Amino acid sequence: MRAAETTVEARDVTGAVEPGAATVPPWVYLLSATIFVITTAEFMVAGLMPSLATAFAVSVGEIGNLIALFALGMTFGGPLVIALLLRLGVSNKDALLWLLGVFLIGSTLAAVAPSYAVMALARTLQGVTSAACFGIGLTLCAESVRTDLRGRAASLVLAGLMISPVVGVPAAAVINDLFGWRTSFWLIVGLTALCIAVVARRSRDPPAAHRSIWRPV
Repeated sequence: MRAAETTVEARDVTGAVEPGAATVPPWVYLLSATIFVITTAEFMVAGLMPSLATAFAVSVGEIGNLIALFALGMTFGGPLVIALLLRLGVSNKDALLWLLGVFLIGSTLAAVAPSYAVMALARTLQGVTSAACFGIGLTLCAESVRTDLRGRAASLVLAGLMISPVVGVPAAAVINDLFGWRTSFWLIVGLTALCIAVVARRSRDPPAAHRSIWRPV
């Protein structure tokens, strides 16, 4: 059998076919950055507790509940969002963009929160959308590379999850010390907006991105 017939084709995020491509496309690193931002948003409250407690005139324990609310949003709201997207048949690309858009709204609400109640609502909204972002991000990752590179690509995406607690969370704490807690949240807003812009640009007509979410590959 000819070599050309045995070569596995890999598709990049623009929909181009790269015969025998042995490298992971930049799209995968973008997905990793997106997961990094989401995970940083989830856990950075741990480094901002004294500042948030003072700002909202509540106990440090109540500020800790903001992390729990994010996790509860992921646990209970995430599956409902996924079920809704599946029912509507939303494509991978559109689903990721819409979810990041809602996450951006939640992050902005957190940055301008005038009270603890508003901050709690913002954190819950962030959690609801982030759970689906993880799943769709991994799906897009798997569909953007050839079969034998999927494990490597998935590990790169999940690297954003692993790096966040040791880089993103401490960085947010330092920014809080220098410029205040709102600046830390505004940084999340800016990074999320950047991810949305790049996802919209880089996922121009990719076959994987236009499949319904979580379709088997």
